[in-house]
Amino acid sequence: MTELHAHSDLCLAEYEQWKNHHRIVVDMRARYSRQEIIAAREARDRLEIQMQARGCSGEAIRKIEKESEIEKYGYPLL
Repeated sequence: MTELHAHSDLCLAEYEQWKNHHRIVVDMRARYSRQEIIAAREARDRLEIQMQARGCSGEAIRKIEKESEIEKYGYPLL
């Protein structure tokens, strides 16, 4: 999906928001309450729907970013 899509500034801004919410959802250090995690998941999912409507995807961008992080550092940063 993202390989054929030319990311606009809007895509990149929404991805940064998506990633901030995703960071809360996948946090393993128990820094967030259950309500904060649920709210972050809902916000992330709403952004994913908006992005997909334009032919973009936070999930797809994160997958590429994660593979790059593993290649560079040996593990994902998020």
